[in-house]
Amino acid sequence: MDTLFQWQALTPELGTAGLAVLILALELLLPANLKYILPRVALWGLTALAAGILPATILSAIGTSDAAGIPRTLFSGMISQTPPGGRSALPTDWLRLFFLVAAFLTVALGTGWLRRNKQPVAEFLFLVLTTTAALMLLVQSNHFVMFYVTLELATTGTCILTAFKRESGASLEAGMKYLLLSVVSGALLLFGIVLLYGAAGNPALNNGVPPGDVLGFGALFDFNAAHPAHPFVLAGTALVTGGIAFKIGIFPFQIWVPDVYQGAPTPVTAFLATASKTAGIFALLLLMNGPFAPLVVTDAATPGPLFRLVALMAGATLVFSNLTALGQTDVKRLMGLSGLSHTGFMLLAVLAAQCGDGEFGNYALLFYAVAYLIGTFSVFGVMGEISAATTGNNENSDSEQSMTDYRLLRARHPLLCAVLCSGLSSLAGIPPTLGFVAKFAIIAAAMQAGLWTLSGVALLCVCAGVYYYFAWIRESFQHIWVPEERLREMAAPIAAPLTTRLLLAALATVLLLGGVAQGLTRLF
Repeated sequence: MDTLFQWQALTPELGTAGLAVLILALELLLPANLKYILPRVALWGLTALAAGILPATILSAIGTSDAAGIPRTLFSGMISQTPPGGRSALPTDWLRLFFLVAAFLTVALGTGWLRRNKQPVAEFLFLVLTTTAALMLLVQSNHFVMFYVTLELATTGTCILTAFKRESGASLEAGMKYLLLSVVSGALLLFGIVLLYGAAGNPALNNGVPPGDVLGFGALFDFNAAHPAHPFVLAGTALVTGGIAFKIGIFPFQIWVPDVYQGAPTPVTAFLATASKTAGIFALLLLMNGPFAPLVVTDAATPGPLFRLVALMAGATLVFSNLTALGQTDVKRLMGLSGLSHTGFMLLAVLAAQCGDGEFGNYALLFYAVAYLIGTFSVFGVMGEISAATTGNNENSDSEQSMTDYRLLRARHPLLCAVLCSGLSSLAGIPPTLGFVAKFAIIAAAMQAGLWTLSGVALLCVCAGVYYYFAWIRESFQHIWVPEERLREMAAPIAAPLTTRLLLAALATVLLLGGVAQGLTRLF
C-alpha cells in the first residue's frame, strides 16, 4: 500500500499531535498578553478535526454494505481500520470522533479551572491532546507492540494530568496511586504478552514451521485457535485481561478508582471517567474480537474461558460498585463508584456482542458510550462551578465536595440545577433521557444474547443507581438541617461564565431530546 496513503489514513491522529505541538510553539512565541488564545486554538483545532471526520462517521452509521466496512491494515499490519459503510464492532471514524469530543469538553471545562487555580495552560492542553491521539491509535491496534506502546503512552499522560495541581496534596497523592497501580497493570499486561509470544513463537507448537510475526493479532488468532487449551495461552490471556482490567477499574482491580477520582482535578476526572475508561472497554473488545476470539466462544458455540471470566468480573463490578455507592456522600467518590457501575454495563454489552452476530450488542455499546460521555461531562461541569463557588482558594478545594454543598442550588442557579438533574437522571437511566434509552438497549441486548443472570443483576443495579443519584438531586432542592449562618452563606448566587452555561445547557438539551428522538441519536 502506498506510504503516503497510509500516513493520510492517520490524518486525525497526526492532526491532534500536531495541534499539541502548535500549542507548545505558541506558548514559546506569543507575548504574555496573548496567551489567553491557547485554549481557543485547541478548541477550534479539535472542532476542525471532528468536522473533517463527521461525514465518514455518518456514513458508518447508515451504511448497509458489509463489504464496504472490511477492515484494512496499515504499516505492515500494525494498524487496522474500518472504512465507512460497514457495521463493524469498532468503526474507526466513530471512535475518533468520540475521543475528539471528549477532549473538546475537557479543554472547554478545564479552561476555567486552569484560570481559577493559576495552573499552566499550555502543558495541560498538550497532555490532553497527546493522550487523545494515543487513545485513538490504541483502538486501531492490530499488533501487541502498537497496543502496548499506545496504552502506556495514554497512561503516562493521564498520570501526569491526575497530579497536575502540584500545590494540592490530594492531587499529588492521587497521581502517585495512579502511577504505582499503572506500573502494576503494565507489568501484568507485559508478562501476559511475553507468555503469548513464547508459546506462539515456539516452532515445536507450529508443526516445525518457523514462526512469523506472532505478536500480530492475525497470527496470534491462528495460534490460539489451534491451541486454545495450552497453559501459556490461558495464562497469557488471563494476565493481559487483568492488565486491562486494572486500567479500566474492573473488579477486583477497582480499588484505586474512588481515590484517584477524588484527588484529580475535576476536568481530568471527567476525562478519566469517559475517554480513558471507554478506550479500555473498546481495547478489551478489540482483543476479544481478534486474537482472543477462540477463547471467547468455542467451536461448539459455547462460552469459552475468557467469556466466563469477563462475565464474572462484570457481575462482580456491578454488585460492588452499587453497594458501595449507596452510602457515599462525597460526590467525586460517588462518581467514581458509579462509574464502575457504568463499566459493568458496558462489559455487559461487550459480552452480548460475542453472541450471535453481535450487531445489537455493538450498537448498544456505542450508544451507551455516547450517553455516558454527555451525562458525565454535564455533571462534572456543574461540579466545577460549585467547587469554585463554595470552597474558595483552598489547595484541596477540588477534592472536597459533599452533597451538602449542593443545597439550595435550585435557588442559587436554576440552570446549573437543571443541568445537574438532567445529567444525574440520564446516568440513573430515567426516561425520557438519553441514558434511559442506552441502559434499555444494553439490557435488551443482554437478554437477546441469553445473559439472563447478568441482566437481572443489571436491573437491580439500575434501582440502586436511582437511589444514590436521586439522593444527590434531592440535596439541590432542600435546605433542612442547615444552620442559619451556613444557609445564608449557601444562598449566595453562583456566577458561572456565559460560555460554560451555554455548553452545559447544550449538553442537557442533548440528554433530554436524545431520549425522545432515538432515531436521530443513532447517527452518533
